[in-house]
Amino acid sequence: MYEVELTWQRILSVWWLVTWRATVGSIVLGAVAGGCAGAAVTLLGHAGDARLAGAWAGRVVAIPWLFVVLKMAFQKRYRGFRIAFVQN
Repeated sequence: MYEVELTWQRILSVWWLVTWRATVGSIVLGAVAGGCAGAAVTLLGHAGDARLAGAWAGRVVAIPWLFVVLKMAFQKRYRGFRIAFVQN
């Protein structure tokens, strides 16, 4: 295994994967979690707090999703390279 040059094209490839997957996944998961949390709070009789509960639920699921996306980025085989962790 040998190192390849860190080019802007390679950086852009990794950045794009992380950006679009994190964004789309966060929107979908956040909407589902937010909707569920908002509905649960409303059913418990606190309809005024539903928006706040939904917003927080969306944030809570978005953070772990980013770690999943990063793992995907590390495991992917890009065109001409892959990311590897090597011991010094």
